[in-house]
Amino acid sequence: MDYPRDFRWIPFLGLMNGSLQVDALAFLEKFFLYGALIFLLGNAVGRRWAATVFVTLLLLATSWAETYLPGGSGEITDALMAAMIAGVFALMPLEREIGGMMQARPMTARERQLRDWQRE
Repeated sequence: MDYPRDFRWIPFLGLMNGSLQVDALAFLEKFFLYGALIFLLGNAVGRRWAATVFVTLLLLATSWAETYLPGGSGEITDALMAAMIAGVFALMPLEREIGGMMQARPMTARERQLRDWQRE
């Protein structure tokens, strides 16, 4: 095949045409994986919106690249799911905003020894 397949702009169309059980499991798996990626990358970078933009653009690019694979069908669903997950995260407070609810565990003797060594 020398030409790509059509890119589907209707979200969740692929999920509506398949088996309900398989599609539900695929949706939940993607929701967990994309959510974990945005959360962990957002904590590593320090900005969830930057992680969201990166993950969304990455998913959009890979979905577009799928149109060139034999039997592949690219659609906007994955990128839209990442944006929706980021919307859920936007409603949640960050750990630094929680304040006194997060308490640090007491340091072990080894950790205190390392801290004292670093101060010297």
